[in-house]
Amino acid sequence: MNTLVLCGNLASDPELKTFGGDRSMAVFTIAINEGFGDKKKTYFINCVASGKTGEAIAKYFTKGQQILASGRLYTAKKDGETWSETKVAIDRFEFCGPKKDAAPKPAPADAPADDVPDFPFG
Repeated sequence: MNTLVLCGNLASDPELKTFGGDRSMAVFTIAINEGFGDKKKTYFINCVASGKTGEAIAKYFTKGQQILASGRLYTAKKDGETWSETKVAIDRFEFCGPKKDAAPKPAPADAPADDVPDFPFG
């Protein structure tokens, strides 16, 4: 079984690439933290997502935003060279963490200063 589940933050904005006018692929990196304090490590996982999945990731995610993604591990190779790179082909994702525009909303002007309801008894 070749399945990975990753939860981390985008290291940069996803880049959407198009091929032949009708095919698309998002390329992005997920930063995953492990440990605490002096033992904290960050792993940078290169990912690709094709089709509608890639288009949605490129449209709705930005640098620093948290993502939960699953996919399969594969090795990309260039013809005629000894170069290779391990990546994750993402096939599913979920939004997690706060929304992009999650600014605190001000209370309405007519709302009481505290959230304690008024009871008819004392």
